[in-house]
Amino acid sequence: MFALDSNVLIYILERNETFFESAQHALRVALDSGKPICLSTLVLAEVLSGTADKQALEFLTASQFTLHDLSQDIAVLAGTLRFSHHSLRTPDAIHLATALIAGARQFITNDDRLWKIDVGIEIVPLPKFMKG
Repeated sequence: MFALDSNVLIYILERNETFFESAQHALRVALDSGKPICLSTLVLAEVLSGTADKQALEFLTASQFTLHDLSQDIAVLAGTLRFSHHSLRTPDAIHLATALIAGARQFITNDDRLWKIDVGIEIVPLPKFMKG
């Protein structure tokens, strides 16, 4: 199972000039796996804060994505991750804790601060999905 950081979806929705193709390719790889794609409900807030497009909400709630609410277990793990990795911001800790508790094996992100953090899940840098 893959988990996605908000930035991957935001690049697609914004058709970001630099990262659109790699984000789209990463999403395609995750979708083609046939497995659910893990998202924290925090992703909804982060993605929808940048668009008024109702189709974005429909896409995130009616597709292969599984949305996970912020539970006590996720909150505790996120706090533990932040304690162990002081550079980790709370939203990132929530995304990673959600992915870990959901059983995701890979977390795709373009946040280079996360690429070297060892939290028990493979952090996959978005540039890995660049074509060419």
